[in-house]
Amino acid sequence: VELGLAGSELGKWLYFIALAVFAYDQGGAAAVGLVALIRTVPSAVGAPFTSLLGDRYDRARVMLVATLIRVVTMAAAAAVAFFDASAALVYVLVGVVTLASTAFRPAQAAALPGLARTPEELTAANLASSTIATIASFIGPAAGGLLLAVTSVEFVFLLTAVVFLWGALLVGRVSAPAPAESALSSGREIVREAGAGFAAMAGDRDLRLLVSLYGAQALVGGAFNVLLVVT
Repeated sequence: VELGLAGSELGKWLYFIALAVFAYDQGGAAAVGLVALIRTVPSAVGAPFTSLLGDRYDRARVMLVATLIRVVTMAAAAAVAFFDASAALVYVLVGVVTLASTAFRPAQAAALPGLARTPEELTAANLASSTIATIASFIGPAAGGLLLAVTSVEFVFLLTAVVFLWGALLVGRVSAPAPAESALSSGREIVREAGAGFAAMAGDRDLRLLVSLYGAQALVGGAFNVLLVVT
């Protein structure tokens, strides 16, 4: 599970620099900003729903399907870029990759308690997951940038698909405990539960402040990423 997470997180960041450079070549700073929106808006809209999949379906299967979707879409993005097809199609595919990514981490976290044999092992597994995610967020863009300097955008996209495939092969070997039968619910119930988080935020002043501060940080970070590419 941890190695599968490593493949997921590394792939999620590996193509980041190549995508920004591709967008800048296609449409300048405005295109870089558009790509940043495409990478974040699907997550913001879809995460409240995709994060619940691991509580309703086989968690190993959710991780596997999410990873395989990213394999196919990244390979397709590499092909589109190679044949100089529409840049908008590359951006749409990247949006699909981002949305699929939001389903993986919650399912992986939900699987750990059932796989850990002791509370101490669960604590260690959670720490390992956080460490892997942090290291991948640094190594991924760095490796992608270095590869881009000596290869091409298309190669980095294709390599990202290979990394996701590596993660899928690892996740495919996982047999995670299924969620309890009582956790399974209708689509309407999933929508209701997803909305409950927003309702809680609306009714708690401290929570609204915390989320607003995080949103401001994300806004500044997104603007900085665009300016960094332009510079």
